[in-house]
Amino acid sequence: MYLNADKIGPTITKEGDRRITKVGKILRKLSIDELPQMVNVFLGQMSLVGYRPGVRENYSEADLKSRIFDLKPGITGYAQVMGRSTLTREEKRNWELKYAEDASFLVDLKIILLTIKKVVTGEAAY
Repeated sequence: MYLNADKIGPTITKEGDRRITKVGKILRKLSIDELPQMVNVFLGQMSLVGYRPGVRENYSEADLKSRIFDLKPGITGYAQVMGRSTLTREEKRNWELKYAEDASFLVDLKIILLTIKKVVTGEAAY
């Protein structure tokens, strides 16, 4: 993104976002911009699959009592494979809460396979 991108447009990236550079478009389309987070996975601060850290204010009191904040954040998750950039904040929040309820090895494996499909097809990557 360009310097001071937050002053140019909204913080949620959509198709045709004028804040993203030409090189950034390629990096985002191929999801290469996510690779530096692998360092966090190796350090044990993140997992491959989990919820995407959101703003706590987007969650209700009931949400905060769920398991979501007991889990490590992940590079990919339900929200990334169920819509990526096309989801609203509320839809993303709902997918994150669903992951907190469903978290298991098989769910993680399913999400990893769906993530590979999304990256290969470039679907909804802006």
